[in-house]
Amino acid sequence: MLLEFLKYLTAAVVFSCLVWFGEVQRSELAQKMVDLEILKSSVYGLQSYVDVCHQQIQKQKKSVAEKGAKLSAAKEKEVKIVDEFTHCKEQQRAEDPKHVPKPG
Repeated sequence: MLLEFLKYLTAAVVFSCLVWFGEVQRSELAQKMVDLEILKSSVYGLQSYVDVCHQQIQKQKKSVAEKGAKLSAAKEKEVKIVDEFTHCKEQQRAEDPKHVPKPG
């Protein structure tokens, strides 16, 4: 009889340990799930920030490209004006009878 009591007691202790271990595992899993949700939220927030930054970068690239095109057009216009001025100056010198061409 004592032997059967010890068997039942041992079984009850083992069962209690398994239940306790299961509760510990469930509790740890629940905490990990909460931590995962917090991380997901952080990642979502960071992704939103990255998306906004990417959009701003695209806008700035477009602006830089537009300003670069305007600058290039202005430089071309400047070169054209300088070329026209130089041509006019050379033509004026050629037409001026007092002008003596430089040797060489």
